[in-house]
This record gives sequence, C-alpha cells and structure tokens, in this order.
Amino acid sequence: RRVAPRVELEALCNEIAVRWRCERAALGLCRGLHVELRALSHTDHFRRNTKLVLALEAAMEECVDQDVEIAVPPVPGTGGIERAHRELAAGRSSVASLPLRHDGEPGAVLLVERTVDRPLASDEIQALRRRIEVGFTSAVSSSKRTRADILDAYVDRITADVKLARPL
Repeated sequence: RRVAPRVELEALCNEIAVRWRCERAALGLCRGLHVELRALSHTDHFRRNTKLVLALEAAMEECVDQDVEIAVPPVPGTGGIERAHRELAAGRSSVASLPLRHDGEPGAVLLVERTVDRPLASDEIQALRRRIEVGFTSAVSSSKRTRADILDAYVDRITADVKLARPL
C-alpha cells in the first residue's frame, strides 16, 4: 500500500492552517493504541522525541481514546477529558482536535492551534469537520481498502485542490 508522501501531508496541514487562520495544524495517524505525528504546518522536518511532538501526540491520543472532538477552551459540541490539550495550550494558545473516522473508528486526528485570544468557535469547528469529512468519506469506495489507503486518497484529493504559490 502507498503511504502519502510527507510533502502532501504538509500541504494539507498548511492549507488548513491558512484557511482557518491557525498558528499550527498537525495530522497524526492511528497506529494501534498510539497516534504518530505525520505532518505539521509550516514545518519541513521535526524530531520525533521533542517536547512539542510528544505533547501533540499526547493530545491527539487523548482525542482518539475518547473518540470525541476536544477544544481548549471548551466550546459547545466538544467535550471529554482535556488534560493533554490543556498542557499543550499552557495558557498561550487555544487547541482543538478532531478524530477522522472510517467505519466509525478513528484512523487519524487533526489538531489545530490558534492564539489564546482567537479560539475556534463551535461553528468554525463544525465547518472544519465538514471540510475534512467531505474528502475523508468520499475517499471510501471499497471496504477492502485500509485506513492508510483511504487517508492517501483523501490527501490526494485535498492536495489537488491546493495551489502553492511556489514549489516546496
């Protein structure tokens, strides 16, 4: 099976960060009981064991473990335990995580951050959810496809929509 190249995942995170005016967008893939960070907006490379990466993965795992959207500060329509999200935000940012589902099971997580004075509103989270689900669910055309195949198809569709101002 094909794994989406990092540049495509980065382009997806960059598009989300720009479109929703976020400081950072991160995408993690579910790997068993863990979430592995695969892409960060505006970042070509990152080290796996840095405090930031570990904090992002902990917040993403918190989202997947509960299979709910989590936002700090909380907004209507989100919920759950938010300890890792609060640690990531540390009073300096607002954070929201959305599980990306296939057949009712989380396969990936999108986490976005904004400045503390501009948290995502409930309607913005729902608009982001709709944007993600349009690509994610339309990529599912066969029950024989794996979650990685589905994510690859989704990334292909989204990156086809993204027009970069200059080559990466």
